[in-house]
Amino acid sequence: MKIRSALTVATVMLGLATPAASARVSPRTYARTYPIASSLCSRVAAGQTPKRLAADTTQITAACSALSSSYQQALDTYDTAVASIPGQVKATLEGVRAARQTAEQTGSWSAYEAVLAQAVITLNGLRAQERGAEQAYITAIRAARQTFWTTIHGLPGAGPLPSDTGTPPAPPAPVVPSAA
Repeated sequence: MKIRSALTVATVMLGLATPAASARVSPRTYARTYPIASSLCSRVAAGQTPKRLAADTTQITAACSALSSSYQQALDTYDTAVASIPGQVKATLEGVRAARQTAEQTGSWSAYEAVLAQAVITLNGLRAQERGAEQAYITAIRAARQTFWTTIHGLPGAGPLPSDTGTPPAPPAPVVPSAA
């Protein structure tokens, strides 16, 4: 009975008693990721280039296009990296539930213990996969921002323009239950 109680506590701690949900609500937008750059790009696209940069509209437009492409590529890469996580979480949790039902019916908990231990390893791996994708996204966003502002600040008259700063958060990730 003690083993069953301990396994039940482990199951609850893993969040295996409830279905995992995807936290993917909506990605962070381009305008929120690069608020100052997107404002400048919108103004230039609307034909309202700041006077001191009027001669450099072509370079600004090219930098804006490159920034937009880099943003979309970073977002697509992130989405691809985390796309399989919800299905893997669901399959892992279903395997644990099935093993628990079998253990409750047979009274033999050793197979359930093995499945539960493997589930912890799998879920930890999925969390690491998500963190790696998030870090790659943040690195790509920072690099694109740096390239954009280096180009813009290299233009005559653009030196005093403020630039985007801070750490861009990654889009919402799938929920992976914690073993802690």
